[in-house]
Amino acid sequence: LQGLSLHGTAVAGNLEALEKATKLQQLDLSGTAVAGNLEALEKATKLQQLYLSGTAVAGNLSVLLRFAGIEVVYLGRTQVHGSLSEAWRGGCPKLRSLTLSDAWQG
Repeated sequence: LQGLSLHGTAVAGNLEALEKATKLQQLDLSGTAVAGNLEALEKATKLQQLYLSGTAVAGNLSVLLRFAGIEVVYLGRTQVHGSLSEAWRGGCPKLRSLTLSDAWQG
């Protein structure tokens, strides 16, 4: 599985169901009833696009540092927390968009 888009559907469940999706490159679960911890995706090291806005996902923002190829991340209206510390300097070299704002309407 390389891409999964369930944006705005009635799907529910836990991110842990995707723990073995190590080849995942694009994941869009925004606007769904999906919950769980962001760390459940840590083995998806090929992840490039992550859209989880408007979900019940939680966890620490630093998990994103494990995704060297991550380019786009939308985490508004989630329970993800953390800070952009010194570890972020060069940590995600391809990152071009990181949205944490609750205002994003995906």
